[in-house]
Amino acid sequence: TKLLNVQENGIELNVTVIGEIEVENRYSLALVRGLGIILDNALEELETLNGGKLNILFTKEEEEVVIIISNSCSGTVENIRTLKTKGFSSKGMNRGLGLSNLQEIINENDFVLETSVKNNLFTQIIRIQERMK
Repeated sequence: TKLLNVQENGIELNVTVIGEIEVENRYSLALVRGLGIILDNALEELETLNGGKLNILFTKEEEEVVIIISNSCSGTVENIRTLKTKGFSSKGMNRGLGLSNLQEIINENDFVLETSVKNNLFTQIIRIQERMK
């Protein structure tokens, strides 16, 4: 539902799924919560910019599922770790819980999260290691 109206708001949306993507059921809720946080932040930034790009990629690499979400952003961040600090927000008071909550979700589920900002593109990569069945 978060993506229904993006094109009406001047956002170029690209969603790509490569191959068959499957994750264990026990990760479903955590994955939905984590992706919700990432998408909320991306859409909020794109709204601030009055448009831009949102790219979402689901793929499988060897023994892991990889989800890459990148969005246009206004600039660079000096310290990515600062963004994940509980209560830190560049957008005002009573904010700054999303990325710290995301980091908790990542840690609790043994996912890997890579975050980068380069060339006005904010990118987050979630890696989910497949377990032996």
